[in-house]
Amino acid sequence: MAKERAEMQVFGMKTRTLTNVLLWLLVAFMLLLAVRGFATPVAAAAGFGFPLADSADGFYLHIKADRDLAIGIALAALIVLRERRALIAVIAACLVAPLIDGVLVVANGHESVLFALVVHGSALAYCAVLLWLLIRENAKGRLEASAPRSPTKHLAPSERSELREQSTAS
Repeated sequence: MAKERAEMQVFGMKTRTLTNVLLWLLVAFMLLLAVRGFATPVAAAAGFGFPLADSADGFYLHIKADRDLAIGIALAALIVLRERRALIAVIAACLVAPLIDGVLVVANGHESVLFALVVHGSALAYCAVLLWLLIRENAKGRLEASAPRSPTKHLAPSERSELREQSTAS
């Protein structure tokens, strides 16, 4: 049983939950976007939906890349620190980014609505599902924390039976 608990917990969080896997995938994706923005800004701009008119404008992609890097590091820190409520707030606030990105791509005529939905709409949907999972787990955790605890729950089964025998004898 102790081995099972050790395998299931890293930094006090369950590692095998869908939410945790999705959180770490989001961190990896943000870091990948940052590296791509720094290393190949022209390709990153095209993938975003704003092809650069001049490769010298790649500097502006470095600004986006440093923000992606900061968001990825911040999310990783919140995961490691087990700050679920802060993660909920940050991801909720960040939902606005893919929404506005998609609108800007379409409004400026750089790409089609389909492109914007695939690239930015999928990011929005991913974060919305992740947010819903986090809120659900947070609510479930609060319910479990407020549930009355059995005074004998921490005892071994043999100790519980001894306690029962003593209480029935008196």
